[in-house]
Amino acid sequence: MELKAASPTIALTTQRWLLVALYSSVSAAFVLEANWPYEILAGRMGDLSAVTGVGLRSDLSFVLGQMIYTLTGYNPAISMIMASMMAAPCLALLVARTTPASQNKWVRSILLTTHPLSLTLFIAGYGWATVGLYGLWRLLAELPAKAPHQGMPLAGIGIGGAFLTVPQFSVYLMPVAAVLFMCAPRTMLSRHMRVFYLLSFAPVTMIAASLAYSEWLFGGEGTIRAAAPLLLGGWSGLSLVLLASLVVAPGLMRVIGIKGGAARLSVLLILVLTASAEPMAATPLLGAAAIAQGAIAVRHGEPIFWTVSSLFGGLLAIFLLDRLPHLA
Repeated sequence: MELKAASPTIALTTQRWLLVALYSSVSAAFVLEANWPYEILAGRMGDLSAVTGVGLRSDLSFVLGQMIYTLTGYNPAISMIMASMMAAPCLALLVARTTPASQNKWVRSILLTTHPLSLTLFIAGYGWATVGLYGLWRLLAELPAKAPHQGMPLAGIGIGGAFLTVPQFSVYLMPVAAVLFMCAPRTMLSRHMRVFYLLSFAPVTMIAASLAYSEWLFGGEGTIRAAAPLLLGGWSGLSLVLLASLVVAPGLMRVIGIKGGAARLSVLLILVLTASAEPMAATPLLGAAAIAQGAIAVRHGEPIFWTVSSLFGGLLAIFLLDRLPHLA
């Protein structure tokens, strides 16, 4: 009797894992066959061979790629992909570690790691940006329920980690500062907000000052740009964020009367303000939206429909960008 009672559960678990494995395989095959990630990688490779010093705008994927290129003599493409792919197991473990027991942590982990836009970032040389973005959005979702002595260090770690891993993250800083109060611990809202902001941005200030001093002391040649075939700003950037939210991260639109609504609204405002401020790379922006939905779902949960919509929306986004060369 016990075996018969357990059979439906076992069958359901097996079916879920088969669906996850099937989707992950299709997603990987689709992204590997697309041209868009390799066009972005080509720009990263050019920077890797041209820049001899690490500047303030470097991200961790670029720094590691530069180290591999310098120490091993591998060609820039191999060096950049190796550095970027190192982030994949880190992202998978981070998602699994931060997923509560009420959810299937490894299913969530695999689906987010093999999301088409996550895979695009891995191949394009932006792999560590996935870790930084996930950490930032996950901490924003967690902050309201945290005590001040826990929340303030977490905010600092999240912002500082994103600064080190996400290209052009300096453009995100003002939007993050503008909406961070929405995710502050509830006990900080009525008082001590200045202390919350000072401690939240202290790590990124120290990191930026250290990098600036190193650049001044040791020097550097060349310019590191955020390589991508699509650079947008102003109304075009705003349109991209709204389109991305509908296509690759529809779950972010669930901001009213639902747990995590403040975190979702904060992410949307950060992405809108960032994209409309000045031209920036579209690839990390699209990835940021998709990863944000997954990170907030890990904390607050979401209906399976929204997860599936994001996964197939990512495939649709890559398909469209791959076949609209006038956007390049």
